[in-house]
Amino acid sequence: MPKLLEKLFDGESPYASLPMPQTAVLLQPAKERSRGWGSTGRCGVIAEVIEAVRPKVIVELGAFLGASPLHMAAVSRNLSLSPAILCIDDFRGWPAFRERFQRDVPTPRHGDALLLPQFMANVAAAGTDAASRVLP
Repeated sequence: MPKLLEKLFDGESPYASLPMPQTAVLLQPAKERSRGWGSTGRCGVIAEVIEAVRPKVIVELGAFLGASPLHMAAVSRNLSLSPAILCIDDFRGWPAFRERFQRDVPTPRHGDALLLPQFMANVAAAGTDAASRVLP
């Protein structure tokens, strides 16, 4: 993980200066356990795969608010694993996502969906263990 932090973020955690004051007032309250895919008990397959493969790196395509990478981080921690969890997302959402997750997503500002700051706030709220594993 230190090599990834060095190469991607100049050695500093991307969560170190969160929340930025100008953005913090626009976000929903950060949740240690956000709603969304991966936030309920229906994710036994994720735990099974992590336990069987014991990965050093997990790449998630489509992280949204962070529910599934936080679930993966918790499963990994329970198995005494510490994979880097790289989250690839444009953080713009999809058609009608605001209708489904209305209470979980911030109001857009100047065309910015604010999903990346909300994702990062949710990961930071989950604690330093999750923030040390999950990278946007």
